[in-house]
Amino acid sequence: MKLFFQTFIILSLIGCHKPLTTPEELDPIYKEWLADYENTEKKIEEQKKIIEEFPEKFEHIVPQTGQTRKIYKEYYQAKNQLDALKQKALYYELAAKSRKYEARKLYLEAFEAEKEWPDPKEYEEFKLNKQVQSVNLSWRQRYPAEVNRHKKKTKREELREKEKKKAEASSEHH
Repeated sequence: MKLFFQTFIILSLIGCHKPLTTPEELDPIYKEWLADYENTEKKIEEQKKIIEEFPEKFEHIVPQTGQTRKIYKEYYQAKNQLDALKQKALYYELAAKSRKYEARKLYLEAFEAEKEWPDPKEYEEFKLNKQVQSVNLSWRQRYPAEVNRHKKKTKREELREKEKKKAEASSEHH
């Protein structure tokens, strides 16, 4: 009986070493792409609700008050935002599908080589790359002081500066 029990334990330990069928569910990169896709889909639904409100606004436009231009501008901006969100959603969906197949391939390679998976370094690189891509590249945003430095001064500002300089110069001499 002891021999049977020992054999059973050894065989069960050896036999349990099989690769996962869906390793992408453990992959943090794949999960992040899916989360981005789902968040974008929610934003799309919100944007669609905003656009659905415009026909009612069109009916209540008072002619020759400037409302027409303003409301149509808002409408087209909302439609453009919807289009951009749809493009983003498609990008996230394709990135998630691509990562799914890549994760399966990498998992099998790591499983056969008996290495750790998912690779934490790869996820750190992914987070860093995503952070770099989300940075605002507008120089005005990064260096707001530089924007006003080259601003042309008005005559009044120039006169005030001259008066200040004269007052400082005269106070230094006395």
